[in-house]
Formats: sequence, C-alpha cells, structure tokens
Amino acid sequence: MVAPELSSAPNAVREEIERVLPLIAIQPQIGARATNVKLDGVRRIHMRRIKYHLYYHVTGTPGFLEIVALWHSSRGSGPPI
Repeated sequence: MVAPELSSAPNAVREEIERVLPLIAIQPQIGARATNVKLDGVRRIHMRRIKYHLYYHVTGTPGFLEIVALWHSSRGSGPPI
C-alpha cells in the first residue's frame, strides 16, 4: 500500500531527496542531531512534504556523506542505527 501523500505525487521521494542532498552537502550540520542512535555523529533532516526523516552522517577524510536511514515520521521511535 502506498502512503496517500505519495500516491498523488509518484516522484515526491526522489524530488525531496534531490532537494535536501545539496543542502546537506554544503552545510552538513543543517540537520538536527539524532538521539537514541548508537552511531556517532548521526543527524536527521525532516522532509515535510513526504513526512520522512533522512538520517545521515559525514565520515572519512575527505568527508563523505553517508545516508544511514530513511524513516517515516509516523513510525514513532527512530530507526535502529
């Protein structure tokens, strides 16, 4: 079953990810620090249009952006990271 907010906009997930990735690449600290995760340095950004949180962290030198979870905000607790 497709979430109602996504059925009317089939490209919404791709569009939202394409919108936030450049922001995170330029300003990695833009996301809120994720709480209740075991992995250090994880942040999340809420994509309001699709009601998902994108969890990420920067790793290595030079810094690489690693997406660690895409989690719907209605799921209550965060992902097991």
